[in-house]
Amino acid sequence: MKSKLIWSIITASTLTMAGLAVAQTGTTAPEVAPPSSTPGVGTGPENQGLNTAETKAADEAKPELEAIRTRAKTLPAKQDEATETKVGANIKSVDTEAAKEGSKVPDRLAKQLGITSDALVAEKAKFNAGFGELMIAHLLLSNAKSTSTVTLDDLFKLHQDGMGWGQIAHGMGLKLGDLVSAANSVGRVAIGKGKVDTKTPRIRGEGEHGAMASKGAAGAEHGKSATSPGHEMGGGSAAGHGK
Repeated sequence: MKSKLIWSIITASTLTMAGLAVAQTGTTAPEVAPPSSTPGVGTGPENQGLNTAETKAADEAKPELEAIRTRAKTLPAKQDEATETKVGANIKSVDTEAAKEGSKVPDRLAKQLGITSDALVAEKAKFNAGFGELMIAHLLLSNAKSTSTVTLDDLFKLHQDGMGWGQIAHGMGLKLGDLVSAANSVGRVAIGKGKVDTKTPRIRGEGEHGAMASKGAAGAEHGKSATSPGHEMGGGSAAGHGK
């Protein structure tokens, strides 16, 4: 009788331990949902490099961006190339001077744009951009239509998607000649060759007509002649501010 009881206890213990082993072996790790790459969700690497469908979804959420992309495609290649060359020269000049002078360039540029230098430096880090590109983006943003919903984030999103600054300006309905002259003007201030006056040069819409020739830009707003086409960074300040 005692032997049977002992045997029953041993058998029960063995079965219990075997059951636990099976349970542990069959346990699977909980599934982890992949990170979302939906626009606007999170800021980590998983949200970078949105595919075409997601980009389209983002544009549909903000129709103005889709309109800018569509209109940008109508810019003639030669005009696009010419604008990128001139604007690019201004961007390079500002960035080169910033590397030499340190905080002097962002300080001058921030005053001219009407923001703080701390804000400008923070934007540089946020968008991983140079001060030259920030200058162009702010010029475009300042001259957007009063009904526009475009933000600085939107402009850099378009640029990071592969659009040139001239294409973006054209997509926004702005005159490219005015953009180049405005970049000349503010660029000269940034590198210390122009005086800070806190006036943002005007970039007219393509439907606007002025008394000046089409090459006049910021200068047309103040009754001055256009900047000589032979100078990428020359004469912009005087043209832009009527000095």
